Amino acid sequence: MNLALLAESYERTGDESKAMDYHRKVLAINFHNPTNAFARSLAKKKVAAR
Repeated sequence: MNLALLAESYERTGDESKAMDYHRKVLAINFHNPTNAFARSLAKKKVAAR
């Protein structure tokens, strides 16, 4: 989830490139827990919208 929060922070500061990098890193993680499930679904939406 920390990577997802970093991605959101970069989005809010206007650094879309770094935000996308962190969203992709979230998608590369395969831990199975509720927090990561939330982060992955958010990252999928952001990457798909790009």
